[in-house]
Amino acid sequence: MSGKFSFLGGISTIKDLEANETAKGFEGAGIKFKSGSNLTISGTGTLIVSGKTKNGIKGASGSNLVINSGTYNVSCPNNGIAADGSVIINGGTFNIETI
Repeated sequence: MSGKFSFLGGISTIKDLEANETAKGFEGAGIKFKSGSNLTISGTGTLIVSGKTKNGIKGASGSNLVINSGTYNVSCPNNGIAADGSVIINGGTFNIETI
C-alpha cells in the first residue's frame, strides 16, 4: 500500500468549528482523505481531533488507513475512525467519544 505517511511527534490538535452536519450523504471529518488514497500514521505523539463534523478521521471510497502507533483522542458526532476501503490498526492507544 503506497500513499501518504504521517509521523506523530508531540501533541497535534485539529478542531473543526463547523456546525454539526448530519445530512444524508455528508461525510465531513476533522481529517478526511480522498477516494482511492492511503494514509499511514505512526509515531510516539498524540493526535487530538475534536469538533462538530460527522466523523473524526475518515477515508473516502476505496481509501485505506493504517495506524501503527501513537495516541488518538477523538470526539465527534458519528464515526471516530473510519475508511470506506479498510482500517488496519497495528498499535496505538485510542480514546474515542461520540458527542
